[in-house]
Amino acid sequence: MTPDDDLQTLWSHCQEVMSELTADEYHMLDHNTEFGCLSAAIVTRLTIFNAHRGNEPACMKTADWETGERGE
Repeated sequence: MTPDDDLQTLWSHCQEVMSELTADEYHMLDHNTEFGCLSAAIVTRLTIFNAHRGNEPACMKTADWETGERGE
């Protein structure tokens, strides 16, 4: 798998999550599961695929990743 394939997979996953969680006309998202998934997909898309923030993933430290994994 090439890095471009990895990025395409990540892009597709973010799109799929956002589409699933926003497909209904209106419903309250469960804060612990649905909102967290939607938030993670949006932040991932903004951080990785936004040209203005293109170097941000390269500047992340392992501690930043672990903090995000814990939901802090």
